[in-house]
Amino acid sequence: MLIDVLKRKESLGRNEEEKREVLFRIGGIWRDQLNNNEEAASVFQSLMESFPMDRRVHQELSAIYAIEGDHDGLLGVMGKELALMQEDLNAQPSELARLHCQIGELLYATTDRLDEVVLNYTSALESQPLYTKAVSGLEELVSAESVQPVIAEVLEGVYTAQENWDR
Repeated sequence: MLIDVLKRKESLGRNEEEKREVLFRIGGIWRDQLNNNEEAASVFQSLMESFPMDRRVHQELSAIYAIEGDHDGLLGVMGKELALMQEDLNAQPSELARLHCQIGELLYATTDRLDEVVLNYTSALESQPLYTKAVSGLEELVSAESVQPVIAEVLEGVYTAQENWDR
């Protein structure tokens, strides 16, 4: 089987980069040709342990967890990716805001942890003020009593900055 040949190739790899590429190929075969997301996730999890800074690994695992509906796994990977982006001085504010909003949306859809949802939307706005998805997410939650004071304070600042006096 091709996977066995590739595993042997990986074990004989001359350097870490070569081994990494072979493992990506193995994970892709499990996922795309053999339709086995569980085995693919296992390969990508081992890659994450060996190469925690590789964003491709995060993307591959995120995609598998999303397909499989593994929300906890997806939140874990997204959290690691966010931590990497926050350490990266070259990270684009729009990418940070996008990831915070994705985490907020997933938390809102799958948990009752509204304080964390609001924290992620607020963090998105700190990364990129007036980020539309974050504003929309907060507006959707404004009626939730447990987080209403925080949301009202944040939205007041947003609306003032936008000179949106109708809100």
